Amino acid sequence: MSRILVLGDSHTGALKEAGPLGAGTEILWVNAKPGRVSGDIGAVDALARSAELGSEDCLVLMRLGTLHNIIGLLNHDIAFALVDALDPDETVEVIPEAIMREYIAEHAASDQFLRKMKARTRCRVGHIMPPAPKKTLDSTSRAFGAYRGQRIADVGFSPAPRRLALWRLEKLVLDAFLPTIGIVPIAPPPETLTGEGYLDPAYAAPDATHANGAYGARLMARILAFAAEPAPLLRGS
Repeated sequence: MSRILVLGDSHTGALKEAGPLGAGTEILWVNAKPGRVSGDIGAVDALARSAELGSEDCLVLMRLGTLHNIIGLLNHDIAFALVDALDPDETVEVIPEAIMREYIAEHAASDQFLRKMKARTRCRVGHIMPPAPKKTLDSTSRAFGAYRGQRIADVGFSPAPRRLALWRLEKLVLDAFLPTIGIVPIAPPPETLTGEGYLDPAYAAPDATHANGAYGARLMARILAFAAEPAPLLRGS
């Protein structure tokens, strides 16, 4: 029986909440930074697990794609936006898309852990980025205490159009970059998005960035479909 191994960040929680896993499927949150107590498995053990997979198995990674939140979830002292997210009634610093695209691409290309994962395994490798942003976020909610050490109540969330524009650009960059290192981008389930492109509230977890078990179930269906696709022929065969 072929196996499916999902190795990723905290967004693996949505998959775990989706319900019982099928036989041969395992989902693990990789603690990629020494000293952290969160996660199911360390980076060294994760690399070893990926090396155990056979050619008929499937490895799915959830690692890249959080940069849009790191730089754009919260308001900054100097507000900035991409051109696609400009509000004519606001005065903000305009970041050229080419500059932001290059910054995201350099961040992705610098991730050596992803390359090591791909090099260690003999099977097909897919990658899933975090879900689309939520349109409505209430910075006064008790569910939103802090993000990366910064109190959300002190600065507030960046306007939704700015967050969505960054997510879309990061997705475009990753969709172009991942195939260059032999990894297949797995798109977020389209049925989980609103008409504007935000994460539908029915699929949102109560915090600022994560999705829920219903989203996880939709995502697992896409993972299973990816795993069921015929493996590409080896060059020269």
